[in-house]
Amino acid sequence: MNILSLFKILKLQFPPGILCVFLAGFLVRLFAFFNTYIVNQDGAYYIHQAKALFFNQFESLTSCALPYLSNYPFFIAGAYALFNDWEVAAKSVSIFFGTITLIPIYLLLKRFFDERISILATLIFAFTPVLVSRSVDVVKGPVYWFFLVLGLLFYVLELEKKKPVFLVFASISFLMAAWARVDALFFIVMSSFHILVAIQGDKIKRLCAFISPVFILIVCLAIFSMSTDSSFGKISRTEEVSRSIKMIPESYNLLRDKLADQAAGQPYRTNKERVLNYFLTEARTNIWIVAFGTLLNRTLESFFYPFFLIFALGLIGIREKLQNDKRFFYFLLLVFSGLIVLYCYILSRWVLEYRYFALVIFPGMVFTGIGLEKAFNYLQSRSKAPVALILILLFIFSFGLSKNLQDRRGEDLVYKNVGRFISEREGNNEVAVATSEFSQSWVALYSNSNSNGASCLQLRNAINRMARRNYNSFLKRIKARSVKYFLWEEKLWPHKSYSFIKKDNHRYFKELKRWEHEKIGEIILFEII
Repeated sequence: MNILSLFKILKLQFPPGILCVFLAGFLVRLFAFFNTYIVNQDGAYYIHQAKALFFNQFESLTSCALPYLSNYPFFIAGAYALFNDWEVAAKSVSIFFGTITLIPIYLLLKRFFDERISILATLIFAFTPVLVSRSVDVVKGPVYWFFLVLGLLFYVLELEKKKPVFLVFASISFLMAAWARVDALFFIVMSSFHILVAIQGDKIKRLCAFISPVFILIVCLAIFSMSTDSSFGKISRTEEVSRSIKMIPESYNLLRDKLADQAAGQPYRTNKERVLNYFLTEARTNIWIVAFGTLLNRTLESFFYPFFLIFALGLIGIREKLQNDKRFFYFLLLVFSGLIVLYCYILSRWVLEYRYFALVIFPGMVFTGIGLEKAFNYLQSRSKAPVALILILLFIFSFGLSKNLQDRRGEDLVYKNVGRFISEREGNNEVAVATSEFSQSWVALYSNSNSNGASCLQLRNAINRMARRNYNSFLKRIKARSVKYFLWEEKLWPHKSYSFIKKDNHRYFKELKRWEHEKIGEIILFEII
């Protein structure tokens, strides 16, 4: 298959309407870009890895909080050569992939719906708040999304054309997505399952085509593991997946036991105290309901409440679609199995961030299309097509823009100012700064933004690890770690420690500048002399 025939199959024709949607999606992300004043805290670690790649400090790649190397830092290092600014480079990669993900979304929707519905559904994804906000954060998500949707597109093409080469493309795309986020292995597993149970004809041949890139990768990783004496489970991340699966029953049973201990240890001399005892007893046996409520809440928030109504409307109409088009079963399988995976994740960790919902949001795009189709037909039956189109556009724009056109993380900008202040003093030199755990990644990132190195200065200089005993012990620890600056933060100084700010410390600590933080209070930067 040549490139021209592939383009013809993909129907790479972009009418003015979808070009306007792409532009709107980019502009709303660009607005978020300029109104996100400081990177997310874990973004500092991805920039660290990118700097290690750029400056050929390969020994530092997995030595700073992140034990794995994704493909995201490679893109950041490449973008740095263009922008010459690490923060801008990292955010530009996110906004680029977050925007171009709209292209395979539209191309996939076109396989199921007419042009009008495909454009409207793509517009919903262009304005979905979770996707917009993550598109300007320093995170792996946007890279993951692009290759994930590309894999779904190739898989659907194979269902239509019955050409195994598309399964190879789909597998490679899923593997690229998994390199960004290991969650994408879910799509390889479920797609393999779908081939075995739902596809008619040449199952073994098609399954072999799909898993051939996976097999080649496993062989390469095994050879690398043996030649470098590294753990295969660690470099392939199967160790991490296995550990997460084992955590589900362990965490569930541990929580039940803890709740039982709490209930048994509660005094109930009064009726109010007896209520708490009864509650803990009931909670122990109804943990699964709490997990379900958490999943429902996060699902609504991830899809965004107004847009979830469209998705839900599409689920209601899936039965009729399944009778006429078996391809919908693949997406139904992905959505419901994805929800089960997320439910199990809640039971194991009781933390579920919005980024995990890519497992459901992107396979759910076809149900969003069905929901829009039903809504449009209903409105059209009671008015005219242009009126129905305008009403749906008003719905998407009014809710989408009101949520997305907001400032983000402005209150923490003070830490960027602290880092920039230090960076101006130090120039290209690497510098260690002692801070609280809350601010250490920010301060370390910005204070070393101009340095030509990738030393891991984020983890070893947390104040709570050095200020446990007394002033002399604290001073000794700081000097032993070659720390040059110390950032005192009013509400983050360890309460059980001594009061640093009330002591006469001018002999060894020279005050440089003061800032105010809305929640943390006064912040003072000292130079250690």
